[in-house]
Amino acid sequence: MENELINFEFSNGAILRFLLYGAIIFAFFRLLHFLLPYVILRQDDQRIARRSLPFVEMVAWVLYLIWALQFFYLHSRLFVSGPALLLLILIFIVSWFALRDIIAGVIFKTGRSFRINQQISVGGFGGKIMALHLRTIELETETGEIVSLPYSRVLGQVIVKSHPAERILSHSFRIHLVRSKPLLESIEEIRRDILNMPWVSVKKTPRIRAVEETESEFVLEISVFSIEADYFFRIEKAIREKHDSRFVKS
Repeated sequence: MENELINFEFSNGAILRFLLYGAIIFAFFRLLHFLLPYVILRQDDQRIARRSLPFVEMVAWVLYLIWALQFFYLHSRLFVSGPALLLLILIFIVSWFALRDIIAGVIFKTGRSFRINQQISVGGFGGKIMALHLRTIELETETGEIVSLPYSRVLGQVIVKSHPAERILSHSFRIHLVRSKPLLESIEEIRRDILNMPWVSVKKTPRIRAVEETESEFVLEISVFSIEADYFFRIEKAIREKHDSRFVKS
């Protein structure tokens, strides 16, 4: 009985060596992720390195796991017993819930070209990529909320990518127009003025329609489109100063 207990024991040095090697691998790759922008200066090379690094890290951990199994076997007879085998299976099942996100993250990063600040929509969430962590991807939504999605949930979803510069915003406002010429002629004149502004998007035509009508004026609802929300104030101000009867100087 005493001999069996001795066979199950590990020496303190062996345990420390096992933990130390794991800590070195973890610290090495975390440091490599941190130093990557300083070591590789070209953006294209950085993207290639970031896509390849998770795969290299996974290979390193697989080799470490193989070494650890051999290490345990050499330092103990624990793995030749039935209960120990069941314990190993139980540990593997519990670990899988964490490892599946890490493995899915490796597949996600190496198989698709995503980058920080890119706009995506996935799994009912849309926003800007803030971080690509080890187990999760972090998005910032348009309302400013931070959403962390596990890679195992993201991997099987359809992901829609869009460039921030291609996202077109809209803004609507109303003006009072003096009834001095036909309505359609006035609408076309306002539309030309809007399209000649440097702040509007030429991909979408401004929408203008009459919502009210009196004997002396029309009330027009105008919808304009731009790539920056800050431009809407300038567009609206310019249209009001030229066409709105409440602002036009006589």
